[in-house]
Amino acid sequence: MGERNLTAQINSSSNEHTDELAQIKMRSPNASIPPDARFVCWNSFLWGLGNTLVSTTLIIYIVFGLVDRSSFSWLFLTTAVLTASPRILGVMRAFAPKMLGGKRCMTQKAAGYLTLSGLTLSLIPFLVQLEGRVSVTVLIIGLILLWAIHHLNQYIGTIAINCWIGGHVSDSVRGQFYAAKNRYELAGAILASALAFYLKDARFPIDRLLFWAWTGAALIILSNIPLLFCSRDAGTFERQPDSQPEKKPEKPSTLSTLFSPLHFKTFVLFLLYGIAFSFINGLTQTSQYQYSIHGLKISYEFSLLLIAISRIGQWAISWFIGRWSDLALRSTMMTSQFIVALGLFFLGIANENFYYVPIYLSWICWTGYAGLNVGIPKHLHRLSYENGNRPATFSLYYAVGGIAFSVSLILSGAVLDALSFSNDLESVTFYGTSIFAVILISGALLRLLLVPLLGIAVKTDNERR
Repeated sequence: MGERNLTAQINSSSNEHTDELAQIKMRSPNASIPPDARFVCWNSFLWGLGNTLVSTTLIIYIVFGLVDRSSFSWLFLTTAVLTASPRILGVMRAFAPKMLGGKRCMTQKAAGYLTLSGLTLSLIPFLVQLEGRVSVTVLIIGLILLWAIHHLNQYIGTIAINCWIGGHVSDSVRGQFYAAKNRYELAGAILASALAFYLKDARFPIDRLLFWAWTGAALIILSNIPLLFCSRDAGTFERQPDSQPEKKPEKPSTLSTLFSPLHFKTFVLFLLYGIAFSFINGLTQTSQYQYSIHGLKISYEFSLLLIAISRIGQWAISWFIGRWSDLALRSTMMTSQFIVALGLFFLGIANENFYYVPIYLSWICWTGYAGLNVGIPKHLHRLSYENGNRPATFSLYYAVGGIAFSVSLILSGAVLDALSFSNDLESVTFYGTSIFAVILISGALLRLLLVPLLGIAVKTDNERR
């Protein structure tokens, strides 16, 4: 039963509704998944709806609508700072163990922080409507601050949810549970993208971008209601699982233990991968937005369609990714990293006369993020068994990666702005190739170099056997 083909199980249940978590337990009878874990999945669905409607892409389009490129000198740097601001303020997530307190009521704490996140987000449309009464500079500074505060609360809430999962879902099926959770989130994201694309020509009472921002904020706030029904106890898996010979209780959440994971080589190796991946992403992010919006003239609604295509792909393969990650985590992540790297390459070879095929291929390749989205938190849970401090393991990994992303993003934005003072960047070429294409293809090559690093940093019990 445990080895039955996953696709066959899905097809056999097509005529009646079968709960995904029940399927996981059916494949692994000894696994532990509490009934209230379904509330975490429904939170992911509603959050996916809202987050897709009011994503970084939407905010970038709002900024481009506010500024006049001919008179605004620091557009690239502004885009970079706006995108990096959540990671800069997100450094405070390193103190999440202190901010979250004890191990009990983690989902309820998550609901509180995520509600603050949605409320902050709802202020953005009010701010943008001040256009004409205050300067563009003031509007952009306000946008950056609200966007950063929204994400800080979101990060803390997400860490709390991960801690609850670590305490209530056994390691043997944690990858499958994360895959199921991601499917709920992706289903919400696909529905939101389809809705926005379908209504692209509809008439709204306010600017359509602001309408989507308000709708997204409301859905993010509503998404926290299911979390209130989850168990308030710490869970039975706060210590390392039975497969680990030694058990250590989690250390108190004090300032002296926030950086305790750095004492373990396995965590440091994985942290190096996170830093490198985030730094490379930052180098290419500004060029990716600029080239897509101004170079290829992609509309916001079409960008949502592309996002939907990628997320449909992620949803489809996540059925397989969950079980694969539980059996062979390292090979899952290495393969995913390789496929994700190809996405930048295809985007780099696109041009205004030939972009449909490369654009679609790039977003299809980014379905590979399904493997990383499942694999990274699963491996962080495993690493937390060694240092006994799950909140610090998650907080430190994402905080340091955020710093790397922010530094490279702002650096690349400043360099592009400096070059644009004397040139129209869209006409600058390097041996006949667009400067944006050079940056994107170089980013793809650098991402490929991280595949062997993952092979060194990620090892699982299954692969050792």
